[in-house]
Amino acid sequence: MLDFTSTAAGPEPALIDWIYKTIVDEGDLPAAIERLRADLGLNSLQLSQMERGDETVLCCAGTPLTAAVARDAHSLDGPINENGRRLVLQYTGTTDQTENAAVLSQVLSHIDRAVTLAARIDSSEVMRKMGSDLLGRLCIGTIFLDAKGQMVSATGSASSMLAASDGLRLRGGAVAATCAFSDRALQSAIRTALAHPDGGNSELLRLNQSEADRALGLVVQPVPRTARKGAIACALVIRDSDRPSAPGLDLLRGLFDLTPAEAGLTRILAMGHTLDEAAADLSISRNTARAHLRAIFSKCGINRQTELVRLVLSSVAMLQDDMPRAA
Repeated sequence: MLDFTSTAAGPEPALIDWIYKTIVDEGDLPAAIERLRADLGLNSLQLSQMERGDETVLCCAGTPLTAAVARDAHSLDGPINENGRRLVLQYTGTTDQTENAAVLSQVLSHIDRAVTLAARIDSSEVMRKMGSDLLGRLCIGTIFLDAKGQMVSATGSASSMLAASDGLRLRGGAVAATCAFSDRALQSAIRTALAHPDGGNSELLRLNQSEADRALGLVVQPVPRTARKGAIACALVIRDSDRPSAPGLDLLRGLFDLTPAEAGLTRILAMGHTLDEAAADLSISRNTARAHLRAIFSKCGINRQTELVRLVLSSVAMLQDDMPRAA
């Protein structure tokens, strides 16, 4: 059972720790409200959010607070935050209203902060995931390093490269180039970036990959100390030119009013293939491909294939890559 003993400084630290652990770390607000209800011997405990006059029930434990039940409920209001939002606790079934009201009043501020913190973490994770997905569609990967040069995480195509040791590999938790000559340049750039905690100029490198005629573009970007969140001190941004991103068919159709056949041809041409190669890939004749191309030109208001490629590559269609990738 939770210890609701209070001191002059407020609730017991163990109770506060439990609130943040349950709501923030475990992301289980309903479990926190249910545990509070049960340990306080309440019939109902409901947490709501009031914002600009609108009420949103976040969770309710025990007997639902119907209109009839809510008439006999006690209510505690939290402070209004900078966004004009406040939390409200409503409860029923207490035999000691004064004591339970005091306990709930003290924990409400911590619940409020925990809910706000959990929402911020969720928002940050959503933004991180969306950013990683968008970079992945553009065949851009990122490797994050800590102040000792050890890898913290990797996103997008960078993870695939490391797993395949294609140009880059992990060595004792640190990132290394598979080519010895390239690795010397990479390690030098990383040391320089880590030696400037207040930030500095990024360094562009061209690393050899597994095949002699392939090269990997990489930017070593120091992270200023004032901008660091957690352990990240340096980022390696990678662009694999051998894996061109493919525009999404649905976006091509919607953006340029293309038929499915026209969108398929446009996508292949945008990936750098010739008209003959596109025709062969689509299993159509060259004359059919030319007919589709004329229709595409007419719809897009252009006259040349190079203009079509430029138009597609600069459009939002590149942000929807639905081409299958090799595992």
